[in-house]
Amino acid sequence: MACMTTKAQEKSNAGANLLTGVKRICFVGDSLTDGSAWTDWVIETLQANGYPGLIKQDAGVAGDNVPKLKARFQHDVLDLKPDLAILNIGTNDREPVEEYRRDVGEMVKQLRQNGARVLLCIPPGICDTNKPDRDAQVVKYGEVLRELGKIYD
Repeated sequence: MACMTTKAQEKSNAGANLLTGVKRICFVGDSLTDGSAWTDWVIETLQANGYPGLIKQDAGVAGDNVPKLKARFQHDVLDLKPDLAILNIGTNDREPVEEYRRDVGEMVKQLRQNGARVLLCIPPGICDTNKPDRDAQVVKYGEVLRELGKIYD
């Protein structure tokens, strides 16, 4: 009889595969990745679960958006030669979705060409009742990230 895996086991295996051989994890984006407690928590949790010796690299800048990140991407991200880049950008962005797709897609492509794995994080919603269009745009950015995740899987 063949051994079958559950969806949860498949997801767990995918996460383990993402971390195989990873030593340098670069957190890339805005304030959500800017040396925040969340990045420390991620590293500490991974280390406590069988991934010792991880090196955390901070490439987050509070208030950043995709155009600003793109301008510093080579120096602040690619030159660090991460094994894994965790990209969380979009909360502060206002550019059209097509530009967001192009620029983030270009950065993901560069990371992959340099041998890094990439984990794309969906930016949290804004929920600004004075500017409901802002939240709608962030939702569209999330859809773009899902598309890019399938392309660069």
